Amino acid sequence: MNVLSDLDRNQLRTLAAKARGERRPPCRLGIRAEPFWGAMLCAGNKELASSFFQPGDSEDAIKKLFARVPEGSAEFFTLYLTLEPRAGFERLPPVTESVRRLGVKRVVLGALDPAHRFRGEGRATLEGHGIEVVLADGEEARECQSLVDDYEKSMVRGVAQLTARVKVAELQNGEYDLEISSEAVPAGSYQADAVIRRTGRMADARGGWMVVLDADAWERPSPRTILYQPDESAVAGARRLSFDEKGMPNLAALLRDLAGLGIYSAELSNDGELFRQALTAGLVDSVIADFPNAEDPAQAASRVTRVRVANGGDPLNLRLEGARFLDKENRRLEARVELN
Repeated sequence: MNVLSDLDRNQLRTLAAKARGERRPPCRLGIRAEPFWGAMLCAGNKELASSFFQPGDSEDAIKKLFARVPEGSAEFFTLYLTLEPRAGFERLPPVTESVRRLGVKRVVLGALDPAHRFRGEGRATLEGHGIEVVLADGEEARECQSLVDDYEKSMVRGVAQLTARVKVAELQNGEYDLEISSEAVPAGSYQADAVIRRTGRMADARGGWMVVLDADAWERPSPRTILYQPDESAVAGARRLSFDEKGMPNLAALLRDLAGLGIYSAELSNDGELFRQALTAGLVDSVIADFPNAEDPAQAASRVTRVRVANGGDPLNLRLEGARFLDKENRRLEARVELN
């Protein structure tokens, strides 16, 4: 029976952390739907080489390793992959063939392919080549799976994953609220493919795409901006989206359109009214929150039970699940969020 060792768990966590920092938004719109994944070749606890596959790349992450590790020379090494390799011809040749050419006899997989028609196929193909395959479990599997959660959602539901970046405010009674406000929160270790803003001037999208929802046609799209306009007022270069009489956009339609453009994850930025609408519609997948002033951030996180929207309104009672910290100091939290 193939068993994940403590060394394997440590190496997978290292690879997942590297991958989270390496992932980038799509370089162009409308690229083929492909998952991001990383590879790391190790001799015991020593890393020999690592590489990453971004959607649209001309070669897989294993082939990128060949520049540092000659083909067929890795027989006594272990290959760590955040994601099960594809075994069939898609846009690129089978990744399992690249693994076979590398020469490894042992592969550790962080997660199986989220696409059901490919799930398990790569693992079986590697085993058919006589390669020992170990599948991760526990926290290591969760970290690797989180790298393709947005891709999986776009494949299964056809919509982009939506995250809201918030700040934490402590109330007088010692409880904590999450609050959308105009104060910027550092990007840290999380970066979405796009940042969504409603009207206003453009802001830094941290290397990704800026999605502007504007009913007044204030500006034509720029190279890194996607402008959405109502049907009756769409300007040249803008994409059409329905808005209600109050100027609020159809967020569900927006997330579907973004997924079709190859944008799998989007972040709501500094718009309490839009955040409230997204929460009420069940469209917010997670929140990213900083705890800069809490003496015990972990305890503070467990006490966050509601959200206060910056532009007023009654607090919304929330349920946070699957909370995890994104930094070593345990001050940046990511959690799934639902209305109670």
